[in-house]
Amino acid sequence: MNKKKKQVILLLSLILVLIMINYSFIDNTLENFFLDYEIANVERVIDGDTIVIENKTSVRLLGINCPEKGEKYYGEAKEFVEELVLNKSIKLKFGKEK
Repeated sequence: MNKKKKQVILLLSLILVLIMINYSFIDNTLENFFLDYEIANVERVIDGDTIVIENKTSVRLLGINCPEKGEKYYGEAKEFVEELVLNKSIKLKFGKEK
């Protein structure tokens, strides 16, 4: 193997290692470019799986099923979500349907 081929292989290997190291950065950049999302401020928490954003739109959190008002642990679930998102700016990522 000549010197030129060794240098090319070494360069390609280094590029591959750099891509692997920065994979999360590249992944986040591509995700932000291709995914449909919206930034919103949370004004109110209805319960552990439903919030109200700045334009008075009710948003149901996907993949979460919490107790409804009057059910056991409703208060704890609501308080937990309030601590996480109330009066904060959040990124809403949409699925197939908005």
